[in-house]
Amino acid sequence: MLIKILKQIWNQRRMNVWIFIELVFAAFFLWTTLETVYCNWVSHTLPKGYDPEGYYVLSFQEYPEGHPLRDTTVTKEDQDAAFRQMMSTVRSLPQVEAFCIAENYAYPGSFSRAMINCSPMPR
Repeated sequence: MLIKILKQIWNQRRMNVWIFIELVFAAFFLWTTLETVYCNWVSHTLPKGYDPEGYYVLSFQEYPEGHPLRDTTVTKEDQDAAFRQMMSTVRSLPQVEAFCIAENYAYPGSFSRAMINCSPMPR
């Protein structure tokens, strides 16, 4: 019986090729759409592993080279001193229990994993 079924499939291979192609397209479509939606949904329903209540992100950036608002007289030492002054101001606020210095978008739940000095700093 199995041999007869295989012979029948082989004899109707032209029709079976179209069915196979349709199945490949349907599988590709479902994989690219439903799998993406499902993975995004699952990643958003997972617990974060921390309580985001009271967490804030301060982002500092500088103007790129050649920008009209960029002050070319500021040295790297001046930038470092200004950054240290901002960090000490944030650190001295009474509402701040601890803080963390991180590289671009390296805070929890962001798209990067590059962390710098991520342990909370005591006062």
